[in-house]
Amino acid sequence: MNLTPIEAATKFVELNFPNCSAAFLAASAKKGSIKKNSDLDIVIFDNEITLHFRKVYDYAPWPAEVFGFNLSSFKEFMNKNDSYALPTIYIIITKGFVVKDNGEAESIKKMCEERLIQGPPSWSFDELNFARFEITDQLEDLITSQHEMENYFIVNKLFTLCATFILRVNDLWLGDGKWLYRELTAYHKGVSEQFISAFESYYKTSDKQQLIDFIDSMLEPYGGRLFAGFYQEEEEEEEDMIE
Repeated sequence: MNLTPIEAATKFVELNFPNCSAAFLAASAKKGSIKKNSDLDIVIFDNEITLHFRKVYDYAPWPAEVFGFNLSSFKEFMNKNDSYALPTIYIIITKGFVVKDNGEAESIKKMCEERLIQGPPSWSFDELNFARFEITDQLEDLITSQHEMENYFIVNKLFTLCATFILRVNDLWLGDGKWLYRELTAYHKGVSEQFISAFESYYKTSDKQQLIDFIDSMLEPYGGRLFAGFYQEEEEEEEDMIE
């Protein structure tokens, strides 16, 4: 029997989480866009779940990647997750399909919509300086390196660091993999075009100068490169702060 993604996800939830209060299927699984090697991204809320988890189930016709939560502890997860600025779960819930609802789905969706609008917390002064330091460290390695293959690894690292920097200094959400690129292009057409041009220039010609100039111009409004003088103090473990 040929199932639509929504039908398949509904049957999966009924079989594996029959007592869940709400379940959401990512919008990427809409009919016509899902491929043979795709998977079903499903967020489950179930009070029987004690610790939130991520698990991939072998399920036909598509594997199911499940993010499981206890409804009462979801806010704690949100607060911790927001510090990483990754909105994946919020997007699945707000943009996706409700495949199970015992009356909780709407309030969960509203809560996630509010978080998306609010945006992630701004970088602290220390977080900004650490990002500058990481980028500077890699950039200096690139400038001095004469090893072509090592340079590719350095530039690949810089690609993610710089995209993250641009988004976070503007208090924007990040993304993982292709979603980082999508968030960058959605932020500002001109900036994203400069970004892609600088990195493409290196990949195509192995000439470093355009990329170096772009990164320096990106860092300049925030104090430029940072290496000598950088200081980071290790944070105390929570239990050590309890008297």
